[in-house]
Amino acid sequence: DGRRGSGSRYRDSSDEDSPPPSMSEIARKMKMKEKQKKRKAYEPKLTQEELMDSSTFKRFSASIDNILENLEDVDFTAMAADDDEIPQELLLGKHQLNELGSESAKIKAMNITSRIPSDKLVK
Repeated sequence: DGRRGSGSRYRDSSDEDSPPPSMSEIARKMKMKEKQKKRKAYEPKLTQEELMDSSTFKRFSASIDNILENLEDVDFTAMAADDDEIPQELLLGKHQLNELGSESAKIKAMNITSRIPSDKLVK
């Protein structure tokens, strides 16, 4: 019997000659499996309309609306053209930026990014 107790049940004899996988290969494969798990988490049999009605999509939309609403009152023409600094009140806060990134990643995983109206993203 040519088994070597390696734990692999169906190990081919040609595998015995190849070197073991490197740590980076193992890490890469683990990341791929993790991504597939995350993708499957958003694959329940929901329609696109049901996904757009999700709390994730609503939070993302509210966040975008809030950001754009805050910018409506700003007079960009009054800013000096040679001024390299953006006023502090126009910058997004760290929490707001993290939330926006997190929600947009979820929306991307849900595969409904294309359903966001472009007029909502561009003003």
